[in-house]
Amino acid sequence: MPSPSFRESGLNANPMLTTLAQAYLNPNRIATNFFPIAESADYAGQIMRDDDSLYETVEDDRDDDTPYTEIHEGFSTQAFILRPKGFKIRYGDKRARRLGLQRVSIQRRAPRKLMQRATLNHEVEALKKLTDFNLYQADCRKTLTVGTQLNDIDPGPLFREINTRVASFIGGDPNVLGLSRYAADAIANNPYVLERFKYTSRESVTTDMIAALYGYERVVVSNALVKDNTGKAGFAMGAHMIAAHVNPQALAAGRLPYRTDGEIDPEEASFGYTMVYPGNPVVKNPIRNEEDEVTIYKLEFDREIVITGTNERTGLINHGCLVLNAARP
Repeated sequence: MPSPSFRESGLNANPMLTTLAQAYLNPNRIATNFFPIAESADYAGQIMRDDDSLYETVEDDRDDDTPYTEIHEGFSTQAFILRPKGFKIRYGDKRARRLGLQRVSIQRRAPRKLMQRATLNHEVEALKKLTDFNLYQADCRKTLTVGTQLNDIDPGPLFREINTRVASFIGGDPNVLGLSRYAADAIANNPYVLERFKYTSRESVTTDMIAALYGYERVVVSNALVKDNTGKAGFAMGAHMIAAHVNPQALAAGRLPYRTDGEIDPEEASFGYTMVYPGNPVVKNPIRNEEDEVTIYKLEFDREIVITGTNERTGLINHGCLVLNAARP
């Protein structure tokens, strides 16, 4: 894992605590599967996107004395501005001593607790964009009702339909399928699906089996919980699902810690990216308050979720297909 740069250190970053924070991994978070992390050189930037001139038919037949046919490259840009974000957590001396008796290291606990909350916020931000019906163009969104949901139908024709819709706009299939907890359970218990796997040795249907059956590189399930105004916890993704085309370099993003490695190119056609300030997330040097006998730990995770897989004229998403109410809760 890369060590924090001099630029980060100049911002009072703590190398050890930052390394611990960036090693955080939660398989129940799916945000980076659709919005992989890529660094931005500054707080304002632009992502280049190819336009649809890529699909124009151009003759390339030529004789020895015939000039080469010239092709034209067109592109547009998606502007973004990073938003400063961060959390802090404090540990009083008495609490630290009690935790110490349980052999709990505050130096390890603080970065993990900060990342648990920061990645949940990132997850909820991503899910709001992923499930916003109004962000998708008409051919890339649909709502299921009782009798047409995953609990009731053979899912095969539905997946072929949404895959074809995306392919008709971008010339390639979706490679990531994101399922709510309810959609995942509906597929796993669907009689048509169970029939396909009845002669296997597996006792239950896994995400890898769903991926192989319906042609996706990755199938991920969102288990993120959020509380409503009454204090009741529920799944942040509701009962929805989404199929999307994501930068192939980022297909393993959901299995990696929250740290960029320079391999993901945000100019590659993709549903979207999470643009972050260099080195983020980063943990600052602890602040000691002797008067109150507390130590304060701060985490910065300056970022912006940017949707890049859109129609260049309408600005609506065409690199994915959203299915609302895909299953019954």
